[in-house]
Amino acid sequence: MFNKKSQGISDVFKYIIAAVLAALILGIGYKMVKLMQEKGCKAELADFEISLIELDRNVRFGDRRMQTYQVPCSATQVYFFDRSKKIDAEKFKNIPILMDNLKTGGNSNIFVVKGSDVLRSFYAGNLQIDEHYLCLKPLSDKISIFIEGRGKSVIVEPANQQSLC
Repeated sequence: MFNKKSQGISDVFKYIIAAVLAALILGIGYKMVKLMQEKGCKAELADFEISLIELDRNVRFGDRRMQTYQVPCSATQVYFFDRSKKIDAEKFKNIPILMDNLKTGGNSNIFVVKGSDVLRSFYAGNLQIDEHYLCLKPLSDKISIFIEGRGKSVIVEPANQQSLC
């Protein structure tokens, strides 16, 4: 009844349609996974900022305690800056946004960095740091610091087991 040639063409057409639909489903699925990862990363960054915001107001004068924080988005470095001290911005040529912020006198004193990208920066209160800044490398996606209350500021130091950049 059917011509074998026309039946072969209709089979090829079915396979082409199936391949196009499979590609569309995979593409849409990939985009959805990426979107969920981005939203998850933004939520992690917001949680990190909330946990560190007003760090200077959460510790009474003379109190010293160790704090451990979950580092968001698989960040590779977390920088803490003492903005009351002069910092050589040229040390940060490999992180252009951070360097520009230091040169222009921006207000941010904590930077979450992944590679050479700043994922987030914010102001966490008055921080006192001996070496002008502190760069921490997360261990198991966590950083640990000692904070000591000094009235209107806090001293920030790395915890004993914390690795530095």
